[in-house]
Amino acid sequence: MTQTPLSTAADVMTSRVVTATPTSRVFDVMELLLSHSLPALPVVDDEGRVLGLVTQQDCLEVLAAATYDDQGREELLEVGRCMSDATSVTSGTEVYRIVDLFRDRALTTVVVCDDDALVGVVSRRDLLQGLKAMESEVLAHLHQERRDTLTPSSFFGATRHDASEVASKLKP
Repeated sequence: MTQTPLSTAADVMTSRVVTATPTSRVFDVMELLLSHSLPALPVVDDEGRVLGLVTQQDCLEVLAAATYDDQGREELLEVGRCMSDATSVTSGTEVYRIVDLFRDRALTTVVVCDDDALVGVVSRRDLLQGLKAMESEVLAHLHQERRDTLTPSSFFGATRHDASEVASKLKP
């Protein structure tokens, strides 16, 4: 039996999403992050639209500011004051595009939205699990990239070439 390769956010995302609201307390969010082993939670409004993302790092920063910077006002401990911008993709976004997002940015989680509605999240863990499940597709992709990036010396089987000689052999 052949398994269809996983190739989109829909295939690797977690669709049962734990969320917070802008008025959620940081301590409550910390409890959710810890009890569900999550790196971040989407912050949503009353209609379920994503407003941002609250990460473990956001929680640490706001608590440090409240504790050590003498800014201990209770309202500073609301998620809406410390959340980060959310990077979002659609459920049809290719897995390799999501890999690029994680590689190019210091992200822990991306939100998956279709028609402005939150449908899931992809964490690094979700992505790793999905990529492991699609091992044969990943290996085929890597092999293709290697073929596409052959150097002239590896292509011609030599170590040194005159630039004009290489250029003439590459022309159609």
